Amino acid sequence: MARLPYGHHLWKRALRKTGANDLILDGTAANTFTGGAIIEAGGPILSASVLRLQKTAGLTALPGPVFIDGTLGPAELRLINANQILDSASLTLEGAGRSSI
Repeated sequence: MARLPYGHHLWKRALRKTGANDLILDGTAANTFTGGAIIEAGGPILSASVLRLQKTAGLTALPGPVFIDGTLGPAELRLINANQILDSASLTLEGAGRSSI
């Protein structure tokens, strides 16, 4: 898997999730933005920073790439339904970052 440097220009168009609690991408239509996602804890906290993908199965919630940065605390990507991320998208985990697939 090729990893994009964190400062790479493609991250400027990314959805950024920081801090505690969940951000949920759901619905019955695919998302049309072309960027990826960055999930960061935002600091040492007890509650994880979570991005939940729960669109109708088979619809694209994220085209990718996805960077889960758990170096400052817990950060997580949860795929609630099937095929939420394009097959060609890269997934990078750092620190306490994790993915529930």
